[in-house]
Amino acid sequence: MNNAMASSADIALVGIGQLDAQTSGFVREGMMTEGELQAAIADGAVGDVAWRIYTSSGDLYPCALNDRIIGITLDELRQIPMTIGVASGASKVPAIAGALRTGAINVMCTDDKTAQAVLELA
Repeated sequence: MNNAMASSADIALVGIGQLDAQTSGFVREGMMTEGELQAAIADGAVGDVAWRIYTSSGDLYPCALNDRIIGITLDELRQIPMTIGVASGASKVPAIAGALRTGAINVMCTDDKTAQAVLELA
C-alpha cells in the first residue's frame, strides 16, 4: 500500500504476528536469520504488524528490517480511521499487548481467553 492509498483508506485489517524463530515468516522468507530474530527477541522485540517489528511498549523496534520493508508503516496505520487487528492464542498475548500499545490498532478481534490474558498482562 502506498502513501496515497493509505491516506484514503477508511478501514485496514491486519494480523498480529508473534516473534518465534521456529515459525517466523521473517526467517522462512530469508528476511532475517534465526539468530537475528533471537537477538531481536532478547533485546525486547515482541511482535509485528504489517511486517513492522515493535517492542512490548509499542515502539518500533530499531532494526534494519523495519527500514527495508516497503509497505504501510505504523504511522500510516494510525491515520486510518479504523484499523482492525486480528490474533488469538496464549502465545500471541505479548504481541497483541504490544500491538495495541503502538496506537496503530483501534479495534481488536480475538477470543475471550486471549482478551482476558491481554488485560491481565496490561
